[in-house]
Amino acid sequence: MCQRNSGIRPLMKKRVSFDSKVFVVSVESSAKSSNGVWYQYDDFVSFHKERSQTLKKLKSAHGNVSYLDPSLYCLRGLEEKLSKKFAKQRKFQQSVTIRSVLTAQAHQKEIGYTNPEYIKDLSMKNSKASRDRAIELAAIDAKACHADDSSSSMMKRPSVIESGEDTSKRIKL
Repeated sequence: MCQRNSGIRPLMKKRVSFDSKVFVVSVESSAKSSNGVWYQYDDFVSFHKERSQTLKKLKSAHGNVSYLDPSLYCLRGLEEKLSKKFAKQRKFQQSVTIRSVLTAQAHQKEIGYTNPEYIKDLSMKNSKASRDRAIELAAIDAKACHADDSSSSMMKRPSVIESGEDTSKRIKL
């Protein structure tokens, strides 16, 4: 029979929450036009199949991405599969962000004062590098999609955004 150690606190479900203000924009559209805008089930099945094929091809190339034809295989979103170091770093940063928000919420609860703006700012500060990287990748993808000559635009090396640089002013689509 297992006995519970009285010195160990029971696990509690923790969560993060923010201000309840939500901005909604209403757009009139028909069901037919909506199907062209939103991904359908078949699209997700196709994404999964392509991802699996890319990972198999990458494995057969012993992890050397230069053997993959970029017109057939896309590595976007597979960064964690390419590098264990990258995956560990991302997981660690996620846990730091969550832990800092939960600690701040607990502290605010203890003192009987809540400041959702502080919690939001703390979360945004801790996730800034991830947000900047996502914006950079989105700009690269958008530029590639909107280029007149897609083959030459894919060959150009994107500029690197310095850490701490305000990307919202830099990216013009």
